[in-house]
Amino acid sequence: MAGISNRTSSSKAATPLSCRENARAFDDRNAARRRRIAGAIAAGCAWAVALCAHAAEWSLTPTYSSSVDYDSNRALEIQPTASESAVLTVDLRLQRALEDSSILVEPRYSLRRFSDTRFGDGDDRSLATVFQHSWERSVASLNASIFDQSTLTTELLETGLVRADIHQRLIQANGAWKWSVAENRRLFVNLTDSDVHYHGAFDADRVLPGYKYRVASLGETFIVSPTVQLDFSAFGSQLESDTAGNSSREYGLQAQLTYAWSDRTRFIGAYGRSERVLAGRSSPGTDINVSLTHDVTLGSISLSYVRSLVAIGQGFLEQREVSAATMSRELGPHLKATLSYTHAKNDEIAVIASLDRPHYTYLLGTLDWHPLENWAMGLQLGSVRTTGPGFFLQGQTVSEWRSSVYLNWTPRPRVQSW
Repeated sequence: MAGISNRTSSSKAATPLSCRENARAFDDRNAARRRRIAGAIAAGCAWAVALCAHAAEWSLTPTYSSSVDYDSNRALEIQPTASESAVLTVDLRLQRALEDSSILVEPRYSLRRFSDTRFGDGDDRSLATVFQHSWERSVASLNASIFDQSTLTTELLETGLVRADIHQRLIQANGAWKWSVAENRRLFVNLTDSDVHYHGAFDADRVLPGYKYRVASLGETFIVSPTVQLDFSAFGSQLESDTAGNSSREYGLQAQLTYAWSDRTRFIGAYGRSERVLAGRSSPGTDINVSLTHDVTLGSISLSYVRSLVAIGQGFLEQREVSAATMSRELGPHLKATLSYTHAKNDEIAVIASLDRPHYTYLLGTLDWHPLENWAMGLQLGSVRTTGPGFFLQGQTVSEWRSSVYLNWTPRPRVQSW
């Protein structure tokens, strides 16, 4: 299922520009963002073409999906309005694997239309690339992705600012490196850079200003025994907000224990202490990540609890606690049932500033059937219970239930040597 200012207190909004100057500034910012995106896509394509220059075996795996749903309160409003939707999705996985490296390029497009015209263009688009290379004692990976999604997907259970004319654009890059310094020790480094902006409407960057978010960690893993592993790391993060005064940072230390009770039961527990500067206010913080997974006959059960800082659309870091439970079971050779429960509690300060919903509870049941090797179909029933976003609406209970059916077809991969 990441000093506080009002969502309209963006430095851009506070500048007294005329309508014509505002429009020009808006167009310039969008043009610059489009150039960055085009450059990232061009670099990715050039990278893939360079790799193709060497004779290699590539595989192309398409997936075609369709679904229809009914939702009693799609926008989670105080006054609910029911609606239906239909979605067509095409996903292409272009993959190459050699003895010591692999590359994946995966574009995806979802065409979504609603019976309620208020939701407008619900299309989602994405492009993801993954490169990995292995040496004798180390492994490095680079990931880069671009997502362009409707706020109905990205903001529904967070800021609650769902508008048909505003989309979220996320550009993200991640690098990871692991080096085995001894048989039972290895070093690791992780770097992530995210750029989130909103576009579509003239006032998109005022309603949801966006942010840049960078996270880094450096640590060492100790393999104590076949069943026990310890990780110690230092981490830091920085959020640059487009809203004046909201930039934040965090840095600290974390310890993690991974313990396998048996072949079926696995426990992971992480505890971190940090110093935080959130919109100019300094305070200590605690990060917790605990999970327990147990495999049973023909199924599994998992429990988890996460307490951490998360970034939201107004360019603000808030503390969120998420508890989750999932149970799955095979009902037959080709039939599987899954039931999941999620409860999230958001930071009270962010709620008072009208930035987020105080909490939400999400229950989802799924029935998956694979009648043939390349075909899958299923049924989903879900329910959400929450409140209105922000301080003034948090006393209003909001509920929703949803039903959907889907059909997926994944043809056999096509292999080509270039």
